[in-house]
Amino acid sequence: MANNWTVPELNVANRKTLDAIFLEGETPSIAEMVGVVDGSVGSLKYIPDLKLLRKFINLGWVPWRGKIFYEVSPTESKGINRFRVWPFKFLRYRCETTIKPPLVGPNDVYCLNYDLPGNPGIIRRVRDDIKRVGDGVYLGSANMRLRGKQRFVAYFILKATGRTE
Repeated sequence: MANNWTVPELNVANRKTLDAIFLEGETPSIAEMVGVVDGSVGSLKYIPDLKLLRKFINLGWVPWRGKIFYEVSPTESKGINRFRVWPFKFLRYRCETTIKPPLVGPNDVYCLNYDLPGNPGIIRRVRDDIKRVGDGVYLGSANMRLRGKQRFVAYFILKATGRTE
């Protein structure tokens, strides 16, 4: 790994920096992604890329809190998103994961496919590509299928917690 990025560093990095970090990232294994990962929002395509705005977004008012991954086999797993709307915690939007070529750049990615029965139509268009960028730290690229092509929407950051539930 070229650098060992931390969540606070990634949370304040701009889009151009996150693009470079993502391209340098390494492919995580299915096994290392098992368990609970905490999440925060990085750079968003359609919102001004301001450091203060990113800090505000990650103060805790965004209900998305991360994901939980369950290994199915050495080559695939399943996952679900974690949300919290005080005082309620809930899980929504299941995904299946595999290691596959990225939408952008080198190195395979831990790919999340949301095109599953039970997910709402808009969620079924989502594909997340994830790379390891630090010790237990992952940078994800959220993409959405629009007019037949996957297009970048946002970066998100994941941190392994060591918890399984």
